[in-house]
Amino acid sequence: MEKELLKALLKSTSEGIIITNNNLKIIEYNDMALGILGFRQSEIVNKNLDEFFDNMDFVDKCLKLGKSCKNEDCLFTINENRIRCVTNIVPIEIGKEVAGIIIAFRDTRHIHKVVNNVVGYSAAFTFEDIITKNQNMKKIIQYAKKAANTDCNILLEGSSGTGKEVFAQAIHNYSKRSKGPFVAVNCAAIPRELVESELFGYEKGAFTGANKGGYPGKFELAEGGTIFLDEIGELPLDIQSKLLRVLDNHKIVRVGSTYEKKINVRVISATNRNLIDEVDKRNFRYDLYYRINVIGIKLMDLKDRNEDIEALVKHFIQKLNKQDMNNKGKKIL
Repeated sequence: MEKELLKALLKSTSEGIIITNNNLKIIEYNDMALGILGFRQSEIVNKNLDEFFDNMDFVDKCLKLGKSCKNEDCLFTINENRIRCVTNIVPIEIGKEVAGIIIAFRDTRHIHKVVNNVVGYSAAFTFEDIITKNQNMKKIIQYAKKAANTDCNILLEGSSGTGKEVFAQAIHNYSKRSKGPFVAVNCAAIPRELVESELFGYEKGAFTGANKGGYPGKFELAEGGTIFLDEIGELPLDIQSKLLRVLDNHKIVRVGSTYEKKINVRVISATNRNLIDEVDKRNFRYDLYYRINVIGIKLMDLKDRNEDIEALVKHFIQKLNKQDMNNKGKKIL
């Protein structure tokens, strides 16, 4: 009965579970653990934990002192592939002796997905939300749809107020990444000294004031989706070189770490500057410009779309009226 109960408990949890004896030999596990670590059953049976668990300090503490370790950021190394997990380690106590440990863990990619759902890293706009009667603007929309069907980096150029983020969200929602996160970053709004950690994250203890468990950067949070780098022309030159490396090898390195983590992110950039002029002034890297501008889309100013003004006015009046009526107010017009 006890054995059947243990198996039922292992199957019922959404976390990976590994149970070891006091010599750290694995004696039990669940299917979720195999899935997270990418193991086959034959690869984990009778293995010793230290063969693929990077940081044994928490484990030793648990065994020697009988103390639990909660929400630790740990790494599993499986066939030279590192898997970052949030881990709880609990001692198995029989009398006054520690007979083994239980490790419960979740892949941080799952945690990031939950975070994205909570904080709203998603795109609201589609191409249907772009109101225009202008033929040139319609051609731009059709071109953007074609660009969305590729996985190339896109550069949106246009004056402030031309709808660069609306286009970025529409491209994301039209692409095969639409079910993934859409993470927008205003490069001009991040203090210079925080840009690297904001984009690429940092490890615990990387600098004074760093979070105890480290911090995932925006690129990690955008895994499987799109990152939108607005005002990219404001990035400092030293960060430009690091961004170029990320775009070259699709790997990021957190501040305070040497481990390169593979990422799967589509980059859409935007600027209201003339980046070629910035390249000539040596404010922007020439090689980075061509890396982000695989597909370039130039957006039109509203002053060049006079026929759209009336349609836009009607649209916003209808929108405001609907909001006002929902709040039991009166119509504006």
